[in-house]
Amino acid sequence: GVAIIQVTATGVQQSHWFPGPTAAAAAAAAGPPVTALASAKDNSVSIQFLDTQSGEILSSISADLPVATYPVSGISPQITAIWLDHNKCIRSGSRSTSSRSNASPDQQYDLNLASCQLILNWSDGQLSFLVNNNITWTREEALASTHTSLMFDLPAAAAAAVVQPGSSSRGGLLGLLQDREKLKRWVRLQVLAVLVQVKLNHEHEKAEYYELRQELSDNNLPYRDTNGFRKLIVALTSAGKLFGLHSGDGRILWTHNTAAAALAASTSAPQQQQQQQYLRVWKRFHDLKHAPQLAVITSGP
Repeated sequence: GVAIIQVTATGVQQSHWFPGPTAAAAAAAAGPPVTALASAKDNSVSIQFLDTQSGEILSSISADLPVATYPVSGISPQITAIWLDHNKCIRSGSRSTSSRSNASPDQQYDLNLASCQLILNWSDGQLSFLVNNNITWTREEALASTHTSLMFDLPAAAAAAVVQPGSSSRGGLLGLLQDREKLKRWVRLQVLAVLVQVKLNHEHEKAEYYELRQELSDNNLPYRDTNGFRKLIVALTSAGKLFGLHSGDGRILWTHNTAAAALAASTSAPQQQQQQQYLRVWKRFHDLKHAPQLAVITSGP
């Protein structure tokens, strides 16, 4: 929750308490006494705009969280900090939102929610940018705090896991001939490669070439190869978030928020520094269809 604290000559007292939000933006040093309260629930973000003098909720907005392009599991993260662009969200001197007749001129302001911009910091290390009631982008900044990583073989392809002696499963060009859509993309890749090599391409064709080359490259397939070069990198961050990364191009295959992530969101910074997290292999299986089991161990207060 978020509390409004008043400091007077007689001491400190709590004037208002808001149990739902998990983060609050700092009010501007000079200007309207408005701040923003943020909370996340059920794949959406709720922002409430608060008059810190009266304790009145002036308005609120909500935005749906974008769907990740990879599997996400574990405990849902919480918003731990919020930064509000006061110049975009608040217009001074237009009208007074207070119903009191003795409102002073410096209390006259208006909320401009259509162009309001906010940055949200999440307990698992993500950053989100919210503008015009929409989350326009989210960045995975937690990878910068990776302190432990392990490498594993990627899972076997479905066909490879059940290949029997005498199987007719084929790869390479013969495999392309069995997949007409993939064959069309491969032919397009060869045409673009020639154009790029002789510098007769447009910029959008060059971007398409690199995109197709990455898509059709065997190095980036999400399963193990015959020689064992492709690997799954499992990384543990200081926020207690697990990442599964592809060794070929570094893309995120999956994420998982552990119980340590929820603990990090609910404890202070000094306590987090005293906590230590360890990533260990719990079980390994010889069956190619079974992934290894990992354990995240947290020690400290």
